[in-house]
Amino acid sequence: MNERRKIITLVLGGALTLAGLLLLIPGVALLGAPHEGDFVMTPSANYLTGTSALVSPYLEVHGAAQPFAQLPARENLGMVRVHVRSEWRKPIFVGIGSEPDVTGYLVGVPHQLIRGGRLDQVIVLDRTTIGGSAAERPTQRSFWVASASGFDTQTIEWTIRPGRWTLVVMNADASPLVDVSLRAGYTATWLRVLAKALGASGAFVLAIGIALVAFGGMIPLEITEPSGATFPVALEAHVIEPLHRFRWLIKWLLAIPHVAILFFLGIAFLVLTVGAFVAILATGRYPRSIFATNLGILRWNWRVAFYAYSALGTDRYPPFRLSECDYPAHLRISYPPHLSRGLALTKWWLLAIPHYLLLAIFSGSWSRAAAGDGSVLTTGGLVPLLVLFAGVALAFTGRYPRGLFDCIVGLHRWVLRVVTYVALMHDTYPPFRIDLGGEEPLAHGLAIVPVS
Repeated sequence: MNERRKIITLVLGGALTLAGLLLLIPGVALLGAPHEGDFVMTPSANYLTGTSALVSPYLEVHGAAQPFAQLPARENLGMVRVHVRSEWRKPIFVGIGSEPDVTGYLVGVPHQLIRGGRLDQVIVLDRTTIGGSAAERPTQRSFWVASASGFDTQTIEWTIRPGRWTLVVMNADASPLVDVSLRAGYTATWLRVLAKALGASGAFVLAIGIALVAFGGMIPLEITEPSGATFPVALEAHVIEPLHRFRWLIKWLLAIPHVAILFFLGIAFLVLTVGAFVAILATGRYPRSIFATNLGILRWNWRVAFYAYSALGTDRYPPFRLSECDYPAHLRISYPPHLSRGLALTKWWLLAIPHYLLLAIFSGSWSRAAAGDGSVLTTGGLVPLLVLFAGVALAFTGRYPRGLFDCIVGLHRWVLRVVTYVALMHDTYPPFRIDLGGEEPLAHGLAIVPVS
């Protein structure tokens, strides 16, 4: 019952932590974005074109829906501000006009589209399809709803109105070769309200999520110590035959419930690891309850990995458990009585870099090792290729090649040694070797020497 409550609490805490971050990050980003008064501004961007104009895609603005339609225009649809500076020390023009008017004005004149913050294709409209001419300077046209021209930086502000609108930047004399830097901003009451609401609600939900993860991490769970191994992490597995020839083709579907739960448990793992990091710096010890919880999450990951596409070693469905149980895949880690404070600051990034590079090649485990969330899914590398060979062999022969199995388990043993090291669960530097086979190599006079 305690374990079930622990799993539910951790999953709920992980889900709320993720939800809180998804709310908090955009709220903080909006509040922390560059501002000019009420305007949220974009960074300055440089644009250079050999054509006569830079043109934005048209923006279609619809009237505000009730009950906001009675508000002043500034509070309803907002305002835009645009700063443009010429890099050629030539008079520059910037204006906003309706899309049909701008299109007619630019007929026969090469101009370049700004799309997604980058220059897009050069456009030349056919004079025979649309009347108009751009021979005259833009300041001689009267359709601009907001415009400015001159030397140095030119600024326009425009209260947004319903319609189809386009921003145009040109040299004031309509000559080709436009080189400018441009910044744009937007303001509306609802944007500021939204930013504050996202930030406040995100912080509240995040606090609840972290509290639930911390509470779940404190619920007791047994730690099973390895015995007689050469390393404080013991990973073991055994092929359970007979294996169905084609069941591996649908295991991705069967494993979905586990993957969904482990996704949120992975978030809880990261939160608890951060808490353990603080505890190690303060006391030199890894809190035992957090250690047992993280060990349980890694143990669950390894069972699902062994069942699914990281090994295909059994057709027996993994249990929804954190504790040790009767299953052909086991993970045990010795609880460290003391951990180095100095190593806690460096081993998860600096000291582990050689292993990250090798694991990225061998097993496609870079992101998993860095995140410390086990190895349920692989995205490239040697392990997925070997598992694919094993699946093909099962389909044709009904047997799992023993050499392939020993190599796959050996590679996962290396991965889990690195994962537990960067997750601060021990100070013993992982060896650069693949210990093949389903059994851990036993110690024959070999001592475990922590790196200090």
